[in-house]
Amino acid sequence: MSIYQPLGPVRGEFRLLKLHSLSSSKQSASQENSSTAEDETPIHCELYHSFRAHKPYYEALSYTWGNASITEPILVNGHWTHVTKNLYDALKHIRDDYIDVQLWVDARCINQDDDAEKGEQVKHMRDIYGDAAKTILWLGPSQGDSDTIIGEIDRLGKFIHENGVLDDMIKLASLPSTANAEYTDMEAKVKASLEDLLQAALSDIARTLWFMRGCQALLSRPYWRRVWILQEFVVSTQISILCGKQTIVFERFYSILFYIPWMSMYVIERIHKDIMRRLENETLEEVGELIGQFKDLIGAEVEQNANRICGMRRRYHDPNEHDSTLTLIQLLAKTQVGQVKAQAGEPRDLIFGLLGMARDQDLLRIIPDYDRSKSCMDIYTSTAQKIIEAGNVDLLCLAQHRGTGAPAIEPSESFPSWVPDWRKHISRPCGQLPWDSSFRFTGPLPSHLHKAPELARQVSPNELKLQGFILDKVQYLAPFKWLPSPNGTGQNDPTLPIHLASIATLCQLSNAKLLYHSDPYPNPNDRHTAHFRIPVADMEEYGISFIRHAGAKPRNAKEEEDPFALIQRGYDGVLEAIATMEVKEHTKEIRMYYNMLGYQVFRRGMLLEKGFVGLGPDGVDVGDVVVGFRGTKFPYVLRMVKGSEGEERWKVVGEAYVHGVMYGELFQGGSEVEWVDFVLV
Repeated sequence: MSIYQPLGPVRGEFRLLKLHSLSSSKQSASQENSSTAEDETPIHCELYHSFRAHKPYYEALSYTWGNASITEPILVNGHWTHVTKNLYDALKHIRDDYIDVQLWVDARCINQDDDAEKGEQVKHMRDIYGDAAKTILWLGPSQGDSDTIIGEIDRLGKFIHENGVLDDMIKLASLPSTANAEYTDMEAKVKASLEDLLQAALSDIARTLWFMRGCQALLSRPYWRRVWILQEFVVSTQISILCGKQTIVFERFYSILFYIPWMSMYVIERIHKDIMRRLENETLEEVGELIGQFKDLIGAEVEQNANRICGMRRRYHDPNEHDSTLTLIQLLAKTQVGQVKAQAGEPRDLIFGLLGMARDQDLLRIIPDYDRSKSCMDIYTSTAQKIIEAGNVDLLCLAQHRGTGAPAIEPSESFPSWVPDWRKHISRPCGQLPWDSSFRFTGPLPSHLHKAPELARQVSPNELKLQGFILDKVQYLAPFKWLPSPNGTGQNDPTLPIHLASIATLCQLSNAKLLYHSDPYPNPNDRHTAHFRIPVADMEEYGISFIRHAGAKPRNAKEEEDPFALIQRGYDGVLEAIATMEVKEHTKEIRMYYNMLGYQVFRRGMLLEKGFVGLGPDGVDVGDVVVGFRGTKFPYVLRMVKGSEGEERWKVVGEAYVHGVMYGELFQGGSEVEWVDFVLV
C-alpha cells in the first residue's frame, strides 16, 4: 500500500513529515508489544498535506541520500517503508526526546515514483527551503575526532567573527583588481588581526596539521558535492550545521573557510623560507623533518567547494548586494567547472537542481522534465540552446569535448559540439570564466541584438545558427599540447621547456612573415611582448589566487611604469630556473607565472596564416579557422564538416586565446568585419 495520496491541484500544496519524539515512539513500540533498547526504538513518522500559503512551521532537511542500496526501515503513517542509511541516521540524530519535529524531507515529502509530481515539486524547492523556519544541514555521523574538530572550528570562528575579521576578509576579497593600495592596507590589517592565531599555528605544526586534516575530512564529505544542496543551503533563512550531535552556526563556520587559506599560506611560506635558509649550511637529511612537514601541509589542502557555496549564501542574503542572484550559466559554472564538480544521481538534476536559484529562470522557460523518453543529451541540448539564444553565446567555451573522438557516456548519445556535457570535466577557459574575464574579443553585444533572430537561431534539434566572422586560419601548431601536472607547475616539469620554446618559435615565425605580409596586429607593440604573455594567456595573479589582465595598471601606478614588467620578470625567472635547475627560493613573480601556466591546461600553441600567435584548444588542427561570434569574450576554433546533404556545417573545437586582439582591438576606430552565418553541429 502506498503512503502517498495525490497532491491536489491547488497551488502551494505540499507534504510535511512529522518526526515523533523518542518518548512517543517508545510508547508506540510498547503498545505494539515490542521491547527495544533506547538506541533501537523505531523511527515513527506521520506524513500529511499542508499549504505553503498557510505558512506552517517546519524545518527543512538538507542532506545527501547516500547509497540507495543500503536502507533502514521507518514507520510512516503506520506502514513500514525504507529510507537510505544516511537519511535514517539524520532522523535519528534530529529526533527529540520529548517534542515532535515538523520536517520537510525530499525523499518522503515528494513521491519519487511519480515523475510528473517530482517535476512540479522541484519547481518550488526554492520556496520550500526559503519558507522553512530553519534548515538542518546534515553532514553525517561523527567520524574519528570530528567532534573535537568542530569544537576547534567553533572556537576559532567565534574569535574571527566577533572581532570583525571576517568582514575585513570579505572586503579584501571584493576589492577590484586595480586597487593595489587599498588591497595592501586591508591585507596588513587582516594579518595584524590574525597575528596571534597565525603565530600559534606556526609554533605547533603538528596541531596545525591535525586541524587542517580534520577540516579537510569535514569539507570532503559527500554533502558538499551534491548539486541540490546549493539551492537548499543558499536560500534558507537560517542554517544549523549538524555533524553527529555537534552543531555550529553558519557565521563561525564561514569564518574558518576564510581563515584556512590565510593560515595555510602563512605557515607554508615561513617553513619554506626556513628550509631554504637551512639548506645553505645543512644537508637534505638534516632538514628532512622540516621538509616532511612542508610536504604534509601542502598535501593537506582543503577543498574550496564549501567556501564557494557559503559565499553565494552570504551574497544572496546581503541587502547591499545589488545583484545577489546568478544566471543559470553562472550557477552551472560555479558547480561544474574545475576540479570539484557537483554530483547528482540523476544527471539532468545538474540543471534542474539549479533552476530555482537562477535569476533568468523565467526568461529561459526551462521546465524540470523527468520524461524517460528524453535523453540527458536532449535536456542538455535544449538548455544550451535557450542559454545561447538569451545572449550568452560564450556558453560555447564550456563545450569542451576533449579530442576529436571522445566516447559518449551513454551508447546512444553523440553530443553536438556546441553543447557542454556537464557530467564531464570542464576547465576554466584561459583561467577565467566569461563574466570574470577582461577579454572582449568582439566587444560588447548591442542591446538590440539580445535574443534577436540574427544572433542565434535553432536550425534543427541539434544544430544552431550563429553570426560571426572568420579571423584567420591555423597554419602551424606547437608539437605538443600543454598539460601541466595536477600537483602544480614547476621547473622540474619536463614538458615546460618545450612548451615555452615552441611558443617563442611561433612568435619568431610570425615576425618572419613581416617580410612579405603587413602586420596583422592592430597595436604592433603587442608583437614585442607576445612570447611571454601568450603562455599565460595575458593573465597575472595578485593577492591570494586572484587573477587579472596582465596589463591592468593599478590605480596608484605611475604613467611611465611598464604594465607588463611583473609578468616579464616571472617569465625570465622561470627560464633561468629551468636553465640552471638550481634549488632556491622563487620570487613572487616566478611563483605567479608558474601558477598562471597551470591554468592553461589542454592548450596548444598555434600560428595563424596572417601572423597572429596564440593558444588553441588541444583538439585544434592545421586548417581549422578562428572565428568571432557577436558579443563573445573569446574567439573560437571551428572545423568545417559536411552535413547529411553535403551542406556546409561547423564543429566547435574550443575557445582560443589570440594575442593582440583579445580586448576589442579589431573594432577600434569603428572598424568593421564581414558577418556571416555559421551552422554549428
